[in-house]
Amino acid sequence: PVRERLHALAAGGTSAAHARLLATLDGARHHALLDALQTLVAAPPYRPSADRPAGPAAEATVRRDMARLRLRVEEALGREPGGARDTALHEARKAAKRARYSAEAVRPVLGARAKEHTARMKRLQQLLGEHQDSVMCRTALEGAADAALAAGEDTAPYEAMLRAERSRAAHAEAELPAAWSRADREV
Repeated sequence: PVRERLHALAAGGTSAAHARLLATLDGARHHALLDALQTLVAAPPYRPSADRPAGPAAEATVRRDMARLRLRVEEALGREPGGARDTALHEARKAAKRARYSAEAVRPVLGARAKEHTARMKRLQQLLGEHQDSVMCRTALEGAADAALAAGEDTAPYEAMLRAERSRAAHAEAELPAAWSRADREV
């Protein structure tokens, strides 16, 4: 019953996500976004400063994203393990992704410095992603365990998987200070 329950849970989530995706892609908001992108490409709103060298603005963008990331990581590290810390770590992951992609976007301008920064952010983002994957997996497993209990089934397999996921999350949290120390560099 465990395999069947987990497959049904995954299939139900996939079907629901697919339906939401189709509704979103068919929605007015998505069509407005596509129209706005076409307008942007056809007539970019260049600022008067567009003819100046891009280096200083590119560096400022990456520095700003690093400052945001620094705040998010420090907030997460300052929280006790639990739901609030999980949420803070997810916010840090999103900030790491932003810092990564902003550095990647300015790589033609900043060169090797941006490339190295992108690599550091990717490693940090992957660690934080492992943690977030564990959070999501634990949520699904807890729901499956509750359903199994309600159906009179053995919950021991779910409890074992939950222990493994808690260990995975704890490992990511334990690695974070060192990973952050390696990542916290200016471009």
